[in-house]
Amino acid sequence: MSLRVIQWATGAVGSAQLREIIDRPDLELAGVFVYSPQKAGVDAGELVGRPPTGVRATTDKNEILATDADLVLHAASKAGGNDTNLDDIVALLASGKNVITTTTYNHLPSWPPEVGERITAACRQGNSRFFAAGEHPGLMFERLTTTATALSQRVDRITVQEFVDCSGIAEPAMLVELMGMGKPPEAITVDAPMFRCAPPPSARAPSPGRS
Repeated sequence: MSLRVIQWATGAVGSAQLREIIDRPDLELAGVFVYSPQKAGVDAGELVGRPPTGVRATTDKNEILATDADLVLHAASKAGGNDTNLDDIVALLASGKNVITTTTYNHLPSWPPEVGERITAACRQGNSRFFAAGEHPGLMFERLTTTATALSQRVDRITVQEFVDCSGIAEPAMLVELMGMGKPPEAITVDAPMFRCAPPPSARAPSPGRS
């Protein structure tokens, strides 16, 4: 029996996930949520260069919440001005769907207590599970580095440098505004969008659009 999966957002990360859902025979695409009105109504396969799936993308969150599915792959970005990620994840969990997200909720103690409390309550309500994965969580620093030290008798210093070619990613909101690439080091502070918790609904600005 295949696992019914909803893809939430189809940006750079979400598109890779959507292709995997379509290509794998053990997964069944149940729905696709998009932020861009231009993508609404488009077949999921067309969005990622795959044959038609019969599943069309929607911007209607209520439609997604009402869709019968086992799992939601949540790949929304924090780069948008209107960060509703926590509210969306809580609603999905409460609707009875398990959620795997690539957003920064993998260490809930770093967030205000009410964030973890809301997610936990939603899991209990929907009898669902939540996992914050990131794209490659813990590989470079926690796993690869410590594994490499096993080859040495003595460790004097560990230096980890990670280089990624982002020239093919046309996402200035993600790379520059959120992650700070190209900005001076002093511009990246604890108040930067990458580290800032989602603002309360009353303080949220209109979204410039997300995929």
